[in-house]
Amino acid sequence: MFSTTLWHLNDALELSNLSQDMLAIDREAPSAWMVAGNCFSLQGAHDEAMRCLRRAAQLDPGCAYAWTLCGHEATAMEEFDRAIAFFRTAIRSDARHFNAWYGMGVAYMKMGKNRHAEHHYRRAAEINPSNPALLCCIGTVMEKMNNYPGALAVYEQACQSDDKESAMARFNRTRVLVALGRIPVSPKGANSG
Repeated sequence: MFSTTLWHLNDALELSNLSQDMLAIDREAPSAWMVAGNCFSLQGAHDEAMRCLRRAAQLDPGCAYAWTLCGHEATAMEEFDRAIAFFRTAIRSDARHFNAWYGMGVAYMKMGKNRHAEHHYRRAAEINPSNPALLCCIGTVMEKMNNYPGALAVYEQACQSDDKESAMARFNRTRVLVALGRIPVSPKGANSG
């Protein structure tokens, strides 16, 4: 998890150090290979990242997170059918691994299969209902299918969160309101500028 955080923070140096340290400690630990995979992924070395992540999955075939990372890497390589196969393996290992459901949604959306994407995003949100980013994914795919009222309802739900992600939900909600011709009115007494 820490290496994924470093990946999201784009901290290549710290991720590289962590990878080297973990592999030096135990080359048979799946987590060490997942860290190495994240390190190569951040550098854009997708083939090498995939080799490391596959090694992690080989060491622990029941590790849903290793399979999920393989799926995300395959998605980055635009190998969507392969990504879906990895995500399915992750879900077979742990049906409540919401990140795999989310990953399948991403892959299907990139393939233009919006109904499949919505289904998988919704499954992820059932597992992690307080995640406004997942709700925004559902809203985005609903917008792609021109279901603006449905998207608006999902964005409204996402806006109930106190999380920083709710800023994106508020932006998306406003965009849908404009598309529906229901431009938000400023609160009474607000400076109309």
